[in-house]
Amino acid sequence: MAARDRSDPLARCRDAFTLPDGVIYLDGDSLGPLPRTVAPRLERLIRDEWGRDLIRSWNAHGWIGLAARAAAKIAPLIGAAPEQVMVADSDLDAVRAKSVALTDAVIALVDRECGWFDLAMITPREPSACGSQVSLCHPDGYAIVQTLIACGGIGDFRAPDIIRFGFAPLFLRYVDVWDAVAALKGVLERDIWREPRFQVRAGVT
Repeated sequence: MAARDRSDPLARCRDAFTLPDGVIYLDGDSLGPLPRTVAPRLERLIRDEWGRDLIRSWNAHGWIGLAARAAAKIAPLIGAAPEQVMVADSDLDAVRAKSVALTDAVIALVDRECGWFDLAMITPREPSACGSQVSLCHPDGYAIVQTLIACGGIGDFRAPDIIRFGFAPLFLRYVDVWDAVAALKGVLERDIWREPRFQVRAGVT
């Protein structure tokens, strides 16, 4: 996995995000980590564009075109026509390729390392039939997800019994998914999830 990280064309993108030490974040398709440029950009927006320049910012800072620029970035996600698309320097083919590779790696690792536990793979194994996620079914899925979060692997739970891992290729490394499956195996082997503190359901699961 480390060798795949070294040859990964998207590896440099990880540095663009603020990621807490010791956390493997597998919920990036729900709430992504904070890009490093966002906080200073918002500070300038609030202090200078709004606070100092006020209504002049519609012209001076291009506010009037924000809706169109945002729409152009959304267009590829909704199948918009080419003339409605504004392309930056991102390589969506590389993003999708890594997404598929991460998903395939996790499915293979779960099969190999966790195959004898009471887990059922419900994500289609054909890449064209699934997105950038792997979902597993377990009767105590909620408690297992909470235990993984306590161990530094943040995933997602979907009622009634789905353990869901989302893979955001721009900041996730191949070694992260290796470590995440190792953590899942450890949780299941040691039955840590049975502790009462992991059984208590929060409002957002």
